[in-house]
Amino acid sequence: MEIENDPLGASAIEELVAALNAAMGAGTYAFVDTGVIGTDAIRVALIYKPAAVTPVGAFQIITSATDPRFIDTLNRPSLAQTFQRNANGARLTVVVNHLKSKGSDCNAVGDPDTGDGQGNCNLTRTNAAAALVDWLASDPTAGGDPDYLIIGDLNSYRFEDPITTLLGGGFTNLVAQFGGDKAYSYVFDGESGYLDHGLASASLASQATGAGDWHINADEPVVLDYNVEFKTANQVNTFFDPGPYRASDHDPVVIGLNLNAPPTVSAGGPYTVGEGGSQGVTASGGDPDGGTPSYAWDLDDNGSFETPGQNVTFSAAGIDGPATRMIHVRATDSGGLSAVSSASVQIENVAPSATFDAPAWSFAGFSFALSLTGPSDPSAADAAAGFTYAFDCGSGYGGFAAADTASCPTSATGALGVGGKIRDQDGGTREYRDTVAVTVTYTSLCALTESLVTKDRVARELCKKLDEAERFEARRKLRDRDRALQEYRKRLDRETGKAVTVADAALLKSLSLSL
Repeated sequence: MEIENDPLGASAIEELVAALNAAMGAGTYAFVDTGVIGTDAIRVALIYKPAAVTPVGAFQIITSATDPRFIDTLNRPSLAQTFQRNANGARLTVVVNHLKSKGSDCNAVGDPDTGDGQGNCNLTRTNAAAALVDWLASDPTAGGDPDYLIIGDLNSYRFEDPITTLLGGGFTNLVAQFGGDKAYSYVFDGESGYLDHGLASASLASQATGAGDWHINADEPVVLDYNVEFKTANQVNTFFDPGPYRASDHDPVVIGLNLNAPPTVSAGGPYTVGEGGSQGVTASGGDPDGGTPSYAWDLDDNGSFETPGQNVTFSAAGIDGPATRMIHVRATDSGGLSAVSSASVQIENVAPSATFDAPAWSFAGFSFALSLTGPSDPSAADAAAGFTYAFDCGSGYGGFAAADTASCPTSATGALGVGGKIRDQDGGTREYRDTVAVTVTYTSLCALTESLVTKDRVARELCKKLDEAERFEARRKLRDRDRALQEYRKRLDRETGKAVTVADAALLKSLSLSL
């Protein structure tokens, strides 16, 4: 709206709002307190209902200091204020304008009437419109919402350059959209058209429910207006009517909006998945307007939301852990508004695996082999780098090395706990355990004797004693068995240092006691 540009305290806008509240109830209306704007006798202003909307942040104005194309000594500074709808938090920035009129020239700035039908100062208005488009693109009120509504007396008809400039800047002419070609808000010399506009940004246009001119002024005779010049006292009294008619020379533009609030969304998380594995991820969210948002995910952090759905699966295939990836979900409502949320996915290193081979049993005194074969890793990088191995032959693990087999000596009978470990380049380690039964028989001890005693004759004689002991045991002649084994051990004592080493003799004697 346009109003007297006077300071607060006894200003026209204060008087108007006070009168409205006296008629409609205290607090029904409020105004954006801008104070005096510029130096002209008239300024633009905004009145709103606090029960419906709340101003967000400070108002802003565009002047020549903001953009030299906007000549504020000819155009009145435009006023922008962001409002938030109390019902759902939706935001809208309203921009009220009063561009230079056609009635007086702009020759001083090189902008004469060119005779093209657009009147005086067309370039001044067009430049102001271009400046307005760029100014609003910068979000001057920091409202953070793309919904903008340009209103006011632009002193330009529908097809004139200032309006087409605004349309070229992405705005939609709501009066034309809903009112069609016959819309008008002003009558001059019997010709009608509209200088008063409602132009919506692209995101707001879809939220418009209607727009039209309330024909209470333009069609009424001038004599019924509020001016008292050239009227007698009787005419002033007789022509007065408390109704809305001829309160101005322009019809007001009425615009209907169903402001849409953006949806809310959460990507959940943080999530954890092993390398090469997969993890379900779930978005949660809602629409303050009661709708059901749609969801789409950017699972590879490339800025493209290519995976639709509220519940989807993140794949860690091809990712070497440990690593962290960011995923994002976008919720979009039926009005096209969207919100984005992000979450982290921790890809954990997965230990490699292999087949652990250990014998079920082994003869005491002989070595057995442990091995880890067929290694694999869900990470191709880990597999390419290779693995290291460590083995426990029953007395603890040795160090990690490249060899995937180990030879384990034995010196006593019994159940021997053995193990093997495989490790990847990231330190991921998997362990396998098994039990080897270490035993001794007369036959195995003879074979061990033959391998340790250096003199064949002595070895044969020792094996003969073992054979005798086995036969005695088979016939349950245990005393004779024990005597034969004792003779075996005595012969070893006599051959120690000659046909057999001290250590080997001790081993053979010890094992004979287990028979």
